[in-house]
Amino acid sequence: IIRLLLQCADGAEPRLRALIYRTVSKMARRGDQMLINLFLAALDVHDTAAVHAAAEGLGLAARVGDRTTLMALLRLLSDGESSGIEARCAAARAVGVLAVSASELEAPHVVEVLIDVLADDDVDVRCAALDALAATLAGSPHGEGRLRAVLLALADDEDDAMRRAVFSWLSKAARPGDGELVEAFVRGLEDCDADIGCAAAHALARISPEGDETVLRALYARVDNSEGSTRSAAIAALHKLA
Repeated sequence: IIRLLLQCADGAEPRLRALIYRTVSKMARRGDQMLINLFLAALDVHDTAAVHAAAEGLGLAARVGDRTTLMALLRLLSDGESSGIEARCAAARAVGVLAVSASELEAPHVVEVLIDVLADDDVDVRCAALDALAATLAGSPHGEGRLRAVLLALADDEDDAMRRAVFSWLSKAARPGDGELVEAFVRGLEDCDADIGCAAAHALARISPEGDETVLRALYARVDNSEGSTRSAAIAALHKLA
C-alpha cells in the first residue's frame, strides 16, 4: 500500500502530495529507510506543503538519534522564512523527538541551533523550538541548568504564547524550596495573561515555604487586584501557605 501511495505522489499537485506523505508516514515503521530517504529529499523541494509533511514524516519515521535526519532538520530550521512557518514548526517538533539520544558530539550543535531559533520572528516557531530544546536538554548531564537559564531569560518575553510555554516548563522543573524559581513565579503572578498568573500561583503553592512573607504579599495582591481563575488560584495557594 505504501509503495502504491508513493507512486501516486509522483507528479501529484502539492496538496495531494503532502496528504499522501502524511498518510504514508502514519503507516510507517520507525527506521523505514525508504521513507526516510524520500522525506529527506522532499525537504529540498520548492513546495512548502510538501516540506511541512516531510518534516512531520521524519519525526515519525526516522530513528531516534539519527544524525543525517537531525542535521537535515536543523538546516531547515536555520533556513529562515523560505521554508514556511508550518514546515519549520514541524522540523522543530521532529528535532525534539529525535534529539533525545543525540551523541555528545551532536547535542551541542542541536542546542545552539535551537537557541538561535528562539529569536525567530514567528512565535509558533519559537515555541516549537523551546519545546524541542527542553526535550533535548532533559537527558544531558548539565542540561537542567542550561534550560533553566534559557527559560528565565525568556520569562519576560513580549509574546503571551511564549511566556505561557516558558512558565509551563518552569513549573515542570520546579522543586520545593527552589528560591530562584519562587522569585520567578512571584513575578509571574503579575503577568497580564491569566494562564500565566494561574500557573505561577499553582507553582508557588507547591514549592514555596509556608509563611514566606514576600510570597504571601504577592498572593494577597492578586486576590485584591485580579478576578476569575487567577484570583481563585491565588486564594487556593494562600490556603496552603498562610
